[in-house]
Amino acid sequence: MKRSTTVTLAARRPRNPVTVALAQRASSGAGGKHEKPESARRRAEKIALRKEWRFGNDQL
Repeated sequence: MKRSTTVTLAARRPRNPVTVALAQRASSGAGGKHEKPESARRRAEKIALRKEWRFGNDQL
């Protein structure tokens, strides 16, 4: 009768524990990227409007 041999290795410590924590946080949905401020949205709308005035509707 043959004995089954299982080898268990100790888990390696991560090189940078902060990166592991950030990866877990990003995957959990907590925090993350914030929305752009209202002023950035208004500026983008103004730039799009200027492009429309200059080049017409076919360039958008």
